[in-house]
Amino acid sequence: MIFEECKDSVANEPTSGLPIGYSPQKLGGIQSNLMDEGGENLLDLEYTLGCIMGEKLHRRVQSMAAETLKIQQVAEKTGLSIYTLRYYELEGLVAPVTREKNGHRAYSEDDIYSIVFVTKLRAAGMPIADIRRYVELARQGESTAGERLQILEEHKCAVEQQLAELTQHLQVITFKIDYYRNLNEKGHDGC
Repeated sequence: MIFEECKDSVANEPTSGLPIGYSPQKLGGIQSNLMDEGGENLLDLEYTLGCIMGEKLHRRVQSMAAETLKIQQVAEKTGLSIYTLRYYELEGLVAPVTREKNGHRAYSEDDIYSIVFVTKLRAAGMPIADIRRYVELARQGESTAGERLQILEEHKCAVEQQLAELTQHLQVITFKIDYYRNLNEKGHDGC
C-alpha cells in the first residue's frame, strides 16, 4: 500500500548514488527525526522507510518510534509473569524484543500483539513446537501463508474435537445434576 503509493514519487528524485528513495534532503534529517520526542517530524522518515523497506518494516519502525513498554508493564497488561515473557522470547515463540541502550527490553504494540496471540494459542492447547514453527514461518513473510494456514486449520480441528468431547462430558454432568435435583425434590416431599 504505502510502497505502491510512493514508488512513483521517489523515482524522479536525484539520488547521487544513494539508495532508492533517499535524497540528500531526507538523509540530513533522519537522525534528528528519530530523536524527535514530539513525533511531528517523523513523516518524512516514515514515508521514506515505507518506500524503501516495505510496509512490514515500516510498521515496525513506527512502532519503535512510538512509546514502548518495559517488561513489568507488559506483564501487567498481558497477565503473564516476567519469567513467562522472557521464556517466550528465549524459546522463539515471539520475535526478539528490541533492547534499550541499558539492555532493558522495550516492548512495542506489535510485540504485545504477538505475545497475546501466542497466549491464545497456548490456552487453546497448541503445542509449543507448533507455535514456534508458526512464528518462524511468519518471520519469513507472506510466502509462507499457506503453511501457516495449514497449522492453524489443523489446530482448529483439534480444538473442535476437544469441544465436542467436552460437550459430551457436559451433557453427562448435566444429566447427573438433573437426576440428583429430581431425587432431592422427591426426598423433601416425603415420598
